[in-house]
Amino acid sequence: MKSRVAPSEGPTKQRLESWKEVAGYFGRTDRTVKRWEVERRLPIHRPPGAGRGRIYAEVAELEAWLKGGLGPQAREEPLENPPVEADAVGEEQAKPAGRWPVLAALPAVVAVVLVVAAFMWNRHAAQGAAPSASDPPLAAQRLYVAGMDDWEKRTPESLNRAVGEFRAAIGLYPRYAQAYAGLADCYDLLRQYTLMPATQSYALAKAAAEHALALDERVAGAHAALAFADYFGYWDAAGARTHFQRALALEPDNKTTRHWFATFLLSMGDVAGALKQIDAAQTLDPASLSIRADRDVILDCSHQAAGLADLKRLEREHPKFLSPHVYLAEHDERSGDDREFLREASIAAQLTSNASRLAVLAAARRGLAMGGHRGMLRAMLEAQTKLFEAGSGDALDLARLAALLGDRKAALADLSLAVDRREADFSEKASGGLFAFLAGDPVYERLIARLRPGA
Repeated sequence: MKSRVAPSEGPTKQRLESWKEVAGYFGRTDRTVKRWEVERRLPIHRPPGAGRGRIYAEVAELEAWLKGGLGPQAREEPLENPPVEADAVGEEQAKPAGRWPVLAALPAVVAVVLVVAAFMWNRHAAQGAAPSASDPPLAAQRLYVAGMDDWEKRTPESLNRAVGEFRAAIGLYPRYAQAYAGLADCYDLLRQYTLMPATQSYALAKAAAEHALALDERVAGAHAALAFADYFGYWDAAGARTHFQRALALEPDNKTTRHWFATFLLSMGDVAGALKQIDAAQTLDPASLSIRADRDVILDCSHQAAGLADLKRLEREHPKFLSPHVYLAEHDERSGDDREFLREASIAAQLTSNASRLAVLAAARRGLAMGGHRGMLRAMLEAQTKLFEAGSGDALDLARLAALLGDRKAALADLSLAVDRREADFSEKASGGLFAFLAGDPVYERLIARLRPGA
């Protein structure tokens, strides 16, 4: 008989500080929750500099894990035999490549962080008052600045560091709304730059952003992070637009709000509006690689050759930056340039340590050698179907391959399944592009309409 996982009668504490407490929270054994960390990405943290046996877990994250990602699979697991203590999970086993958020030792705060923190203090004083007791302590502000710096770098390692830095800032000052907003920013991106499932990533982003707004409704970044999660993770276009507009009203010169609003508008089909917002974001931060890459995509969508040319230039200038490889792979896939697609997609998979994706691409190479373009697509579809049946990947992945093969019936069936499953990022990937040949089909139009109620 199967037993549902449910938190035991409510620990009132918000942080669990041992394997025993985590196991008790779920009503399972230490062995089970240790296995869940490895196999199901249960969100477990290790304090900086602590021994490998020291862990902690945030109750809010455990609840989000149960609601999304791999948590629901654990709900139906049968209870194991009476507790038998497992050996401690080895450090390397517990940290597969691309996992999140591994709290390595926090980096030393460099001089620029000290300067920025001092600037924040001096600016407050210049306004006629010293920082009050309600302000975050200087150490927390330094951690926040370090977290924002790491978040900007957009790598698996830097995002994981940023999570640790924001959490450390919150540990010093639990009412630090901006640090919760920074944490939400990280979770919004972890599904792209690491192996965190999108459902889990967006659930954690939404929880962190809502907590930030509960502390201070005026934090523009929290509204933007919530808007991003609401739309791409939960298909709430109307709610997302409201939060983006609130964020812009609070802070018109917030580059991230302008940037993410642009991606929202592009997904909604408003290319002109997206270009206006991304141009504003680039004016605010001309050095941002992520803004530049997304602007190139918007230019490409508006049929401006400069976008694709600059994307290739950006790739040459920053070969380890993920976005150009992902975007160029998608472009090459649509245009039928098989060898360039395989090259770019393989680099992207390597940068994110995505072993499943690399296996699909290996099958694609074999298919290309044996059967040309269609042989490649059929080999990818077979490999992707096996992953999907094993519980990995999305129905949307199958729909994309069916569309490339021109299989209208299969593409519609897989898109319908993706909608029924309410797959995250559906709104970004299912409109136009590969599926443009379905435009006008009543089934397809009904599916797309379900994305944008009230938008």
